[in-house]
Amino acid sequence: SKEKLEKRARKKAREAILKKLTKDIPKSELTYQRRAELEKRLDKMKPRIDRMARKMLPQVRKAELSKRRN
Repeated sequence: SKEKLEKRARKKAREAILKKLTKDIPKSELTYQRRAELEKRLDKMKPRIDRMARKMLPQVRKAELSKRRN
């Protein structure tokens, strides 16, 4: 459904920005305090994440379709 695709695109955009902020350090390797700090920072970037998610929507849809076909 459209809502589910939008949610997945938002999640991918959030992960992409997190990856950029942490310089490719996995979230699991970060300290709890650093993780909380980054989550707070990501919450402030909501408009940017939403814009990025809208741009990623076609790729997410395409990935879902190929996943469903296989």
